[in-house]
Amino acid sequence: MQEDKKKRTLLFSRNRLLLLLSLLTAFLFVRWQWPTLFAWGAVSADEQVIWFPTVGHLSDDRKHLIADIHGWVFEPEDDDAVRAVVVAGLHKTLGLAADAPESSLLDRRVRAFLVDNERGKELEIRYGLRRFKLPPTGSNGSVLAEIKVPMLIVGVGSRWQFQTVLPAGDDREFLGVVHFLSSRGLSVISDIDDTIKVSHVTDKAELMRRTFLEEFEAVPGMVELFQRWHQDNQAKFHFVSGSPWQLYPELAKFAKNAGFPDATYYLRSVRFKDKSALELVGDPIAFKVGKIAPLIERFEKRRFVLVGDSGEKDPEVYGEIARRFPKQVVRIFIRNVTREDPKSQRFRDAMRKVPHDVWLVFDKPDGLQIPK
Repeated sequence: MQEDKKKRTLLFSRNRLLLLLSLLTAFLFVRWQWPTLFAWGAVSADEQVIWFPTVGHLSDDRKHLIADIHGWVFEPEDDDAVRAVVVAGLHKTLGLAADAPESSLLDRRVRAFLVDNERGKELEIRYGLRRFKLPPTGSNGSVLAEIKVPMLIVGVGSRWQFQTVLPAGDDREFLGVVHFLSSRGLSVISDIDDTIKVSHVTDKAELMRRTFLEEFEAVPGMVELFQRWHQDNQAKFHFVSGSPWQLYPELAKFAKNAGFPDATYYLRSVRFKDKSALELVGDPIAFKVGKIAPLIERFEKRRFVLVGDSGEKDPEVYGEIARRFPKQVVRIFIRNVTREDPKSQRFRDAMRKVPHDVWLVFDKPDGLQIPK
């Protein structure tokens, strides 16, 4: 009896010792290894970062670049069962076989909407030896920040490229670009769908097909027009579109491959897990005016050309902007995809109080000119 009691006591003591050793090992791992390998707030190996191109300007004392930073952290989750069901359902609804040529395009473009957005990621970016800490990402995985970069570090140039600081052992590169705008000069603010990219926005079924099942196609003549303005007028470009941010990688690849000049992007924030999904059908006038007006206000000495189409509300948006900033908006060009009479009541109402020589409805972009 006494012997059994002694054995039970020894077994208890040994188990307690093993538990303590396990806890100590775990503590040491957390204390020394966790910050490097799995740090809270750091980007994990299964997560990705996209930096959207933004603008920057010189500070009043001319010693700093004031740079906008906009990033998105997400986990692709390619193996998630729910996501696989959604993609398979879309294939079935659209009548696509798994090996259809359009299937790979559909998979790639839809999956961007089905990722896990990573909240609370505390990103850090680097230029040379200088690091800049950013606020944590929000529920949509995005971070928006403004940082001051000493001009002695950046130097003179039209763009500033930075890197993402990643945990030790992660040798991936996530690069971002800030486009430097001088206080004076010319900026072209352009829509995307049916302005530079054939989309057929007024036909929703065709729009879906053009968005998810076909390679993007440039509107004839628009690449040449923008390149001419870029070279002859040293224009900077800004794309403002109702398309969601999830399409940015595809849109940016399209614009680059087609030959459009580099540009900054202003798209819609859409997250299907909350009410932001309603933004897709929200008021396009409020959205676009809300993006364009702050940009023009920020660069009060720059001139602006607004380029859009008649498919949705670009005439109404640009008319409102021109009335607010009559000294800065020097031209408005509207591509006539609805085949309306340029003298129609709609255009007259949209361009109310805007001088007739400032706006033009066009069919083909050949010969569109910007005043020197």
